[in-house]
Amino acid sequence: MIRYYNIVKDKLKCPVCGTWGKRHSKATRRIRDLGTPTEKGWLEVTTSKHYCPTCDKYFRNYHRNLYAPLARYTNRAVSVAISFVVDRGYSFEEAQDLLREKYSLFIPTSSIHDWIKREGYRLESKNE
Repeated sequence: MIRYYNIVKDKLKCPVCGTWGKRHSKATRRIRDLGTPTEKGWLEVTTSKHYCPTCDKYFRNYHRNLYAPLARYTNRAVSVAISFVVDRGYSFEEAQDLLREKYSLFIPTSSIHDWIKREGYRLESKNE
C-alpha cells in the first residue's frame, strides 16, 4: 500500500534569507508508514530542491506534518509507537511485536526508545 504525496514547487522562499529560489531538481523517496496486517505501508514523497542565489545554498521543501527531514518513518508511525509504550504501558518488545502484527511495520526497539527520550517522556522501570 503506497500513498503518494507531491510537494514540488516552482519557487520557494529561502529559509535563511527569504529570497525566492527557483527549483533546481526533483527527488522522490519512500518513507515507512502504517500498513495493514497483510501489506506494508509506504509514503512516497516527491519534493523539490531549490537554489538561493543570495546565500549560494541549496534547500528542500519538507512537509514537517508528515515526516521529519531525513526520517525513515512517518510522524504517524512514530506517534503510534510512542503511544504503545508511554500511554498503554507496553514494553519495547511488546510494542515492536504489535506494530509488526497490526501494521506490518518493523521498528527497532532502540528507535522507539530514542523517540521517547527525544520527546522528553520519563520511563519508569517495571522492576521497581
